[in-house]
Amino acid sequence: MDEKIAFEREARTLRRIHRGLLWALNTCYGVALLVCLIVTLAGPMRWGVLAIVFASLLTGASLTALPLLLPRGKRAVGTLGGFFAALNLLLGTCALYTGGRWYPVTALSVALGLSLVFLPFILRAAPLPKPLSRSRALLYFCTNSLLLFPVLAAACHLAGNLRSFFPVAVPIALLGLSLPWGMMLLIRCVPLRGLARAALCCAWGGLFNLFVNPVIRMVSEGVPFALSLPNFLVWADTVTLNANIDFITTLAVWAVAAGLGIAALRRKKM
Repeated sequence: MDEKIAFEREARTLRRIHRGLLWALNTCYGVALLVCLIVTLAGPMRWGVLAIVFASLLTGASLTALPLLLPRGKRAVGTLGGFFAALNLLLGTCALYTGGRWYPVTALSVALGLSLVFLPFILRAAPLPKPLSRSRALLYFCTNSLLLFPVLAAACHLAGNLRSFFPVAVPIALLGLSLPWGMMLLIRCVPLRGLARAALCCAWGGLFNLFVNPVIRMVSEGVPFALSLPNFLVWADTVTLNANIDFITTLAVWAVAAGLGIAALRRKKM
């Protein structure tokens, strides 16, 4: 009986703290908005700046006050959705106020960034059907890979060079995606364990590092594909400098791969 009374007392205390914290946060946001409104009505501040202040306060509230208003089981997704909407409102307001054309690429980049960080948690918590629940990693890679291309298209449009999207941006993006996709497929499809998989991933990373710059030059500059040979006597020339760095980093990654492979073989023999 005493334990039940103590539990109820602690629950009431937590509810009071919850209400007090929510009241304090709302009061701070309200006072800040009221002060800015008064300054705007008095003349020194423009209405556009007030709109930016309001959107900024809303963005802060989405991370502080909104979680306190949501039920426990929906706080994570609700807070993320509220923050994304408030941040886009802030970015859109700033774009309208400054007359900038950067909002599409910024909004798409924010969506891609949030997806890269939080999509694994969403997919893990989402009640997916059995076929999809076994392919969460594939869903994650597909979603973020597809989100990358609208970002690139918006960036090309902002730069006034949309014609370069398909012949330049798309091939380079596919080349860049081959690194994480290759590692994911090696981890999921090759029937090896732990250190052996890590060795294969390092080997693939070294191979990627060796070929990525020549392929990028071929696509962006229209030159024939050719591996740049290192020359450790020359470090002033940009092409030779990049070739030296690529060669050293590739050897270093392959050395790590060899070490992991040897460790995997020794562990297997034990």
